[in-house]
Amino acid sequence: MNKKSIKQNGLIFRAKEFRAFIRLETCLFISAVGVSGYLLFNPISSILAPLFLTVFFATAAAYSYNNLTDRAEDRINNRRLNIFVANESRRAVFAMLAAGLFFSLFLTLPSLSLFLLSIPLIIAYSKFRVKEVLFAKNIYTGAVIGIAFLMGAASGGITAETLSPLPLAFFFGFMLNMLGDIRGYEGDLAAGVKTLPVSIGLEPSKKVAHSFLLGFSVLILLSRQSPFLLLVPFTFLMSFFLAFDMHKLARASMLTSFVAFSTFLFINSMEGGI
Repeated sequence: MNKKSIKQNGLIFRAKEFRAFIRLETCLFISAVGVSGYLLFNPISSILAPLFLTVFFATAAAYSYNNLTDRAEDRINNRRLNIFVANESRRAVFAMLAAGLFFSLFLTLPSLSLFLLSIPLIIAYSKFRVKEVLFAKNIYTGAVIGIAFLMGAASGGITAETLSPLPLAFFFGFMLNMLGDIRGYEGDLAAGVKTLPVSIGLEPSKKVAHSFLLGFSVLILLSRQSPFLLLVPFTFLMSFFLAFDMHKLARASMLTSFVAFSTFLFINSMEGGI
């Protein structure tokens, strides 16, 4: 193998490690949550791009910083440390947070205010190990998903109408974290993190997760938020894959849910629907 090939392989490896460090798929998912919130209440405009990028970089900063503080459990779950975690790459975290702040300056005042509110939440979650308090991390994730959704929805102002889907966004974020707790059970157990699976066991936690997934679908029907019906098939897919311990496919179903939802809203907006 020549030096050029070695260099290329090294760059590919670092790119894969950086993708895992920021959790690229989750960044795209939460950015899609923000875009979905925007498209539900606002016409397509130039704000969409900075909104997407603001949420993307804020999420990347949050997860990369969390990776730095979760070394113990991640070493168990992933069998090794990510190279950016091993090198304590805090400058990358600050760079992504700065990028999020830059793009947030192009947003409306309500959206900018919500982004600024999210910064101390991002830092506090990892620095003070919020995940060690039972249900605290689930509530935290639900709140962050809610803020991302509201950043988009509130671009034209915060009203009763833009706040009405917030419980759905919060509930979805809560479920998202519960699925993550089930997937990360071994590492959390070894590290002494007080997640639901660690507290009551893996199988009972799966039953709780199934109940929440079903409850989310019922909540959509009761709230009469018809656009959110598109998310129902994804909750059933998550429940199906979880039942057979196919955690990667359950996670993939979750991550594609709001990407598909935002794409649907975008197409409808282009065609003059919704």
